[in-house]
Amino acid sequence: MATVRFEGRKENRQKLLACGFETRGDRLFLCRDLANGQMRLDLTVEADGTLTTAVTDVAAEEEYVLHLVPEASGAFVGRVRAEYQAVLDEICERCYDPTAFAVGQSLKLVGYVRESYGEELEFLWEKTPDCAIWRRADNRKWYGLLMVIPKRKFGLDSDERVEVLNFRHNAAKDGTIVDGQRYFPAYHMNKTHWVSVLLDGSVPTGELTERLDRSRELALKKE
Repeated sequence: MATVRFEGRKENRQKLLACGFETRGDRLFLCRDLANGQMRLDLTVEADGTLTTAVTDVAAEEEYVLHLVPEASGAFVGRVRAEYQAVLDEICERCYDPTAFAVGQSLKLVGYVRESYGEELEFLWEKTPDCAIWRRADNRKWYGLLMVIPKRKFGLDSDERVEVLNFRHNAAKDGTIVDGQRYFPAYHMNKTHWVSVLLDGSVPTGELTERLDRSRELALKKE
C-alpha cells in the first residue's frame, strides 16, 4: 500500500463520486484494472483526505509493488508503472482542486464555507494560482477572496508572503473596522465595499466566519 499526495491540491469529494468512487462508511473507494486485467488498482480516500493505493496481482492475489521501485525495470513493470501513474494523473486533474492555501485559518474558512453553504473556492486565473474566490451559487456574486501576497502591500515593513482574506463590508451600516493593524483597506479591490485581513491569527477564526456570513448577505444586495 502506498500513500499518494498531490501537492497544492485538495480533494473534492463530490468530484470523486462523479469520477466513480463509491462510499463505504466515511471512506471512498475506486477499483481500476491495469495491464489488461492482470493487475487491480484499489484507491482509497480516507475521511481525512489521505489517498492510498494498492496494486494486486489478480492471478496470485498478492500485492504488487515493483511499480513503486525506481530501480525495477522491464517491459511489464514499465507498463504497470505507466498505467498506474496515468490513473493518478487523471484522478488528480478531475477530482482534486488546486489550492495554494495551507495555514490553519484558511483551511478552517474553506471548511466552514463548504459545510455552511456547500460552496467551494474557485480558481479563476491560471496565471495566479494563489488567488481564489467564493461566490454565491444563486446569483454568482463574489463574497470572499483568498490570496497570498507580501505584507508590504499593506504598508508593513516585511516582504513575507501571507495568506489574506478579502470580504465585503458595509461601513455605513456596520461601522468602520479598518485599523491598519488587524483590518486593512482592501488590496486590489474596491476599498469602499471590501476589507482585507491577514490570516495570521491576529483575528480569531470565529470572528472571520461571522464576517464571511455578513459578506455573503451583502452579496445579495446592490452596492
